[in-house]
Amino acid sequence: MIALSALSAAAQESQGGAASASAPDAASAVSAAASASGSESRKATKAADRKLRKQVAGVLARTKRLDASRLLIFAKSGVVTLSGEVADAEQAALAVSAAQRVPGVGEVRNRLRISPQTR
Repeated sequence: MIALSALSAAAQESQGGAASASAPDAASAVSAAASASGSESRKATKAADRKLRKQVAGVLARTKRLDASRLLIFAKSGVVTLSGEVADAEQAALAVSAAQRVPGVGEVRNRLRISPQTR
């Protein structure tokens, strides 16, 4: 459709018609289409990030010997950040290892704090 608008504007210009009125319309159509596709792309990216976060949260919740109740999970473009508190280094290692095994996770950033009071 954008290509048709551009061709129509070019045809009117070659005929000496009111191409000056059509050219801004074609440019605004291209701009609107780019804006709409950018918005859809951002929505798709956010949806994928939410899905990945939920998948990681599910895996962590099902990981044996891991108390995931105080963990926070952030996901952005395949990068998962784990934060919050765990009881010891073994818990942190379990959480990172489990998150790395989730399909779609490219990197895990460990921001976990060890707090023995969380037992």
